[in-house]
Amino acid sequence: MENTHNKRRDKLSKLFLGTSVIFSLFSCKNDFIDNDLTNENLKGKVKSYTQFVYEAIDRFGEIKKGEIRGGVSQNESRKYNKDGNKTEITHYNVDGSSDYKFIYLFDEIENIKSTLTFDSEGELKRKTLQKYGENRNLIEVEESKYSRLLGSEKTRTIFKYDNKNNCIEESEYNSSGVLKTKIICKNDHKGNRVEEKKYSGDGKTMGTKIYQYDSNRNIIIEDTYISKGSLPNQVRSRVLKDSIEILNYSDDKYHRYRYVFNYNENGDMIEESFHESDGSIAWKYIYKYKYDKKGNWIEMIGIRNEIPKYIIVREYEYY
Repeated sequence: MENTHNKRRDKLSKLFLGTSVIFSLFSCKNDFIDNDLTNENLKGKVKSYTQFVYEAIDRFGEIKKGEIRGGVSQNESRKYNKDGNKTEITHYNVDGSSDYKFIYLFDEIENIKSTLTFDSEGELKRKTLQKYGENRNLIEVEESKYSRLLGSEKTRTIFKYDNKNNCIEESEYNSSGVLKTKIICKNDHKGNRVEEKKYSGDGKTMGTKIYQYDSNRNIIIEDTYISKGSLPNQVRSRVLKDSIEILNYSDDKYHRYRYVFNYNENGDMIEESFHESDGSIAWKYIYKYKYDKKGNWIEMIGIRNEIPKYIIVREYEYY
């Protein structure tokens, strides 16, 4: 399972969206992957897939599909180009109508140069333009948001690098050119980012992130310090072989909990559980799959605490 560690890192980023949101949504770190198909653990020349989430119904000991679940972002389709990078994501309502859509445009060397977001009526709501410099470095991101009531809003983020090609600064400006936030980065001798400090436009500290790596340059410890409102003062996350351990420090107290993951030989998660500070298991999901001839799953059943909760069904198109 060559990309299992990356899966745990992806899971980690989702777990900490609440605290990570104070940091940049774009990153100038040069962590290149083969393509989106590899990152999403898809096999073969996938052209597209469509999936819907159904209620799981246990009938006489056999799990069957019920009604399509509404209000879930997993009701979607994805399209990929021949280089294996996604070009379009569409999210659907229960009746199959389009909810919103993302379109990705690439340059001649497969860097994303633009991302377009459309609402259910086909109206453009967000446009992101990305510019690259030498060595495929991301040097500028311009993001425009559109609203019928509020008009348009534009932000611009500028990235700076040192002479070793390491990102050292990210500065975000509003539509008037006024500095909103700045992230100052430190890197070690191997080019790993080891520290990020985020500041408001007037120079006040908003938060700090500190990273530790293993010998293969994988992040194994991430400390987040927040200097804002009632958010935790510190969150430490540690990536272990088969789990992610979280230490949450707040108001002179700390809470330790753990997410444990197991994967099958295909690289797909088959078990996920949440462990409280006392070691008890708060919940546990079991995932069961059916696969096509390419090795991509076409059905996934999610079972929480031994109760079937949902079934995801996928249909693929290949080049």
